[in-house]
Amino acid sequence: MCIRDRIRSRLEDAVAATDDFHPMIDAVNDTVTELAEKGKSLDARRDEMEEAQAFLRWLRDGAFVFLGYREYGIEDADGGRYVRVVPNSGLGILRDPGESTFADPVAVEDLPPGIRELAEGGPILIISKTNSESTVHRRARMDYVGVKTVAPDGRIVGERRFIGLFTSKAYGEPAEAIPILRGKLQRILETAGVQEGSHDFKEINTIFNSMPKEELLLGSADEIAVDIQTILTSYNTEGVRVSIRPDPLARGSSVMVILPKERFSGEVRKWIEELLVERLDGEVLNYHLALGTGDQARLHFYMGPRGSKLTPAAPAELEADLRELIRSWQDRVETRLEEVRSSDEARRLAHRYAEGFSPEYQAAVAPERAVIDILELEAMSAEGREVGVLFAEPDGTPPTLESNPVSELNLYLRGQRLVLSDFMPILESLGLRVVAVSPFEVTG
Repeated sequence: MCIRDRIRSRLEDAVAATDDFHPMIDAVNDTVTELAEKGKSLDARRDEMEEAQAFLRWLRDGAFVFLGYREYGIEDADGGRYVRVVPNSGLGILRDPGESTFADPVAVEDLPPGIRELAEGGPILIISKTNSESTVHRRARMDYVGVKTVAPDGRIVGERRFIGLFTSKAYGEPAEAIPILRGKLQRILETAGVQEGSHDFKEINTIFNSMPKEELLLGSADEIAVDIQTILTSYNTEGVRVSIRPDPLARGSSVMVILPKERFSGEVRKWIEELLVERLDGEVLNYHLALGTGDQARLHFYMGPRGSKLTPAAPAELEADLRELIRSWQDRVETRLEEVRSSDEARRLAHRYAEGFSPEYQAAVAPERAVIDILELEAMSAEGREVGVLFAEPDGTPPTLESNPVSELNLYLRGQRLVLSDFMPILESLGLRVVAVSPFEVTG
């Protein structure tokens, strides 16, 4: 599609969404009225329908940018059940029924298992993400709100679907005050059996409100409760925890990563994101950071697939990869030292020299090479030597410079500084040519 056609298409979407704004608000009000009427005769679902009504009113009153609306029906025909678009029901960017997968009837039994179960049962209200980016308002994957159409006998006979984007109001309000979310929080607190005002009650409330709204909207109360418990049990630990939760329509997954706060940085976040993108074969659609109580940093990613779906990944495997990814230079030095020293001694030396070596040294010298320096400096100290000399050839294979072999000469001095004008002639008299010099000072 050329640029002119793309611009025309986006302008047409903007006009459609704008022209049909009031009809879409009318559709919201009609849906609220229908839920109120059905709730009178369906006692088992009355509370659920009342909360769905409150949520739709909240969307209507500034929490949602309505871009499209369409109705779907589930009909009995030819001995089976079929889903199809209700004719002339589309509004906004969903005006054209021919663009829908259900423009022609689709047998319910042909739907993927999870989608089929959700179409014929499950909650009245479905909140998910679309597979398409918005062409109006802002560039982002659109949000999807589906409200089931219920027959007098309680059977699901269709769906009213709204698509658009949650607004800054939706993201800015406390989660405990938002319809649907407040009910999830109440169920989580009741299931946990905590008393109002207690420490655990306050912690659960704090964690719930610190989680990204999209994750709270997409997940069930039970799923969110599992994540909250994971966060609680990770306080003041050095471990890494990962949880992966697919959204109801399997259009993406929420990924939560918990790691020690001291290991978190902008660079570490980038490494984690790159790992998730590679392992899940997806893209990061949203990112949220929560530096909670305790010594943990919590990262929330919402991942969308690059292709048809995300590649499955076991949380335990991701945790192992991330533990290796966030290990500090000191950690890696300690691991190498444990090959030649006891664990306690390796820990002491790694801590001591991590403080003594400059950031420049740690950036330039690999941990396995640093261990050689540490052992030589320790030997010099034990033997009272002021000078040490070692030759090094990385991996046993000398690198080449202009086809000539080169080696590293490591000179260690204690209590004195290197004077290059005195030292260079000594090397030259030995027939050696100095190509580069990298001095480092060790303190402490």
